[in-house]
Amino acid sequence: MIATVLAGRDGDLGVIQTFLDEASAGGAALLLTGEPGVGKTALLDAAQERAMAAGARVLRAAGAQFEADVGFSGLNQVLLPLGTELAGLNAAQREALKVAQGLTAGPPSDRLVVSNAALALLRRAAAARPLLVILDDLPWLDRVSSLVLAFAACRLGGSRVGFLAAARTGAGTLFDAGGLPEHEVRPLDGAARRPGSSGARAGPADYPAPRPGRAGEPRERARGTGY
Repeated sequence: MIATVLAGRDGDLGVIQTFLDEASAGGAALLLTGEPGVGKTALLDAAQERAMAAGARVLRAAGAQFEADVGFSGLNQVLLPLGTELAGLNAAQREALKVAQGLTAGPPSDRLVVSNAALALLRRAAAARPLLVILDDLPWLDRVSSLVLAFAACRLGGSRVGFLAAARTGAGTLFDAGGLPEHEVRPLDGAARRPGSSGARAGPADYPAPRPGRAGEPRERARGTGY
């Protein structure tokens, strides 16, 4: 894998690296905010590459307008790759998540049960190696998934789970009420945006050699396809 280089974003990348270190050591959450098109998704990409290079497992999902009214669709995106981990939960938690994700029919569980079950599943998945959950376009995430995932993001202490999300400035999401740490991604100046200057995304010739370790391991994406 070729590491993503985002010239002009050293400060932002430093914040992300600190977050990744904290998450792998004891759990952490971070919310990136910024205007549309400012580069939040590119920073999420860079975080994913760094986490994988360090040996973490990465789950990634994004809010989508056509699913915004479909309850638990966002939670399904995030947790679907962890299906084999469900067996490690107790029966009540396992059933709650299977029903919430539409994997089986049955009466819906209380949201607190689903929230605790999702948190338990993420913690369990991070037992073998650190786990990073990345969520993009938070404003389009369905309401109940936002509530469940915000619940989990506020209770990661003592785990090796990282929660990194991005939203437009002023969009107003349910994650705001959780008081998660935030980092504002500011626009680059004109010089930094010009190709070949300090703020341009580097071309292939500018990339350093691939980092050793697990960087070549296939990534998991919680959209149903690996990449």
